[in-house]
Amino acid sequence: MNFSGLPGLPPLGGCLRKSFTLGGLALFLFASPALPAQDTDPAALLRALALKANDGNEEAAKTLADRLLAAMPARVDPAFAAEVEAAGAAEAARLLAMIILRAGVADFQADGLALLDKAVEGGSVAATETSALVLLEGLYGRKRDPEKAVALLRQARQMPGAKEAHRLLGDLALKGEGMPRDVALAIEYYLRGAEAGSVACRVSLHRLYRDEQGGAHDLVEAERQGRTAADAGSAEAAYEMGVFYERYVEGAPNWSRAAEWLKKGLEGGHGPAAVRLADYAFEGRLGRVDATEGTRLLREAAGLGDGEACLRLAALYEKGDLLPQDPVASTAWIRIAAAFGHGPAQNAYGLRLTNGYGVASDPAEAATWFAKAAQQGQADGQVNLALLLENGIGLAPNPAEAKRLFLAAAEAGHAVAQERLARLYSEGDDPAARDALEAAYWAARAERSGAAGGKDLAAKLRGALSAAQAADLERRLQDATARP
Repeated sequence: MNFSGLPGLPPLGGCLRKSFTLGGLALFLFASPALPAQDTDPAALLRALALKANDGNEEAAKTLADRLLAAMPARVDPAFAAEVEAAGAAEAARLLAMIILRAGVADFQADGLALLDKAVEGGSVAATETSALVLLEGLYGRKRDPEKAVALLRQARQMPGAKEAHRLLGDLALKGEGMPRDVALAIEYYLRGAEAGSVACRVSLHRLYRDEQGGAHDLVEAERQGRTAADAGSAEAAYEMGVFYERYVEGAPNWSRAAEWLKKGLEGGHGPAAVRLADYAFEGRLGRVDATEGTRLLREAAGLGDGEACLRLAALYEKGDLLPQDPVASTAWIRIAAAFGHGPAQNAYGLRLTNGYGVASDPAEAATWFAKAAQQGQADGQVNLALLLENGIGLAPNPAEAKRLFLAAAEAGHAVAQERLARLYSEGDDPAARDALEAAYWAARAERSGAAGGKDLAAKLRGALSAAQAADLERRLQDATARP
């Protein structure tokens, strides 16, 4: 059984998005130290939130709160009780939904999604934007539905307090996802968002204008939008200005000017800026190679919660490059990145727990981390969790759930999942579930994705089809190619 997604050096760049991420087996509640001690009791705070979310229904609120508290210990972080006190029913439902969903406990996922839907119905703009993101990324077991996500975002952008809707709609218009591709429409969404005060929309405009292939190339406007966003205090914009002077100005890269902007991003707490500066040090971009400074900057980025920096440090410890070879330290850094909510790291930590590298082998715990990665739409995590479920390793066998996970990963283009589905449909244990056309379809997709053995399997299964089935297969493969 080969697991998917062996960790290596991750690529330069990338931003770990953080909000009040919940993880492990504890329920993290956020409370304000300004309130009396009795108001920050975790159980009382959770019950108060559940009561508001359930429209004052004390029985329903107590039942839900007691279930949550029985399943997970609760801890209070100082910043949340005042928010609970001020929340109306819709906002309380959203807050409770996010606490439940980010806790990552499968038994409560349906409760969390129901609360999120209730918050959307109640007019919460933040819940509407979050629900759209869930549909866009296929999170928490919901199937990806870009068209429905677009409808929610268009609804959200008309609501006071919309923060992400304009940017996300612009991004989708650029990709042609959930709507036809339209650069002019994307710019319009970004501009309207910028007018509404969205710094993120200015950053998106900066990226679009600097891209020669984006359909709106304008380096002067790119610089203006980037500077405006950076001047508004956006550390991400400062980072992007660093990238601008590194890659997009005419002539050779201006490494020193790029570094100045990256340092501004780092001063603003932007982890990816520290990662990029680390690469400058490793590569001698500012005059000399300085591996010590590069390693220090990776540690600084990790301290800012950057999961990629943690993975880079893990790779250095694994290979013995610049740092002593140390499997325990390598795995510890992966564990830290996983705890930050970094999806690839969650999958990587599951692999370490599976093979016992730098940590005691624990398939049951591995399944927990694969599940967290899978919930974030990580195809490797979906495949690895499916393999455990299929073989009953670390948890009870569940062929139906394994097949669902293989399908989700296969639809995302994962070659291993596509080949596995082809074999399940062609030679699975349940004869009633075999389907020659489905088997041939997924084998052909696996071949296109470069799966080992995919070519021979595809030829074999295609040869077993009738003429009508072969015609259906070609139509489906053409449709799959046409989809973005």
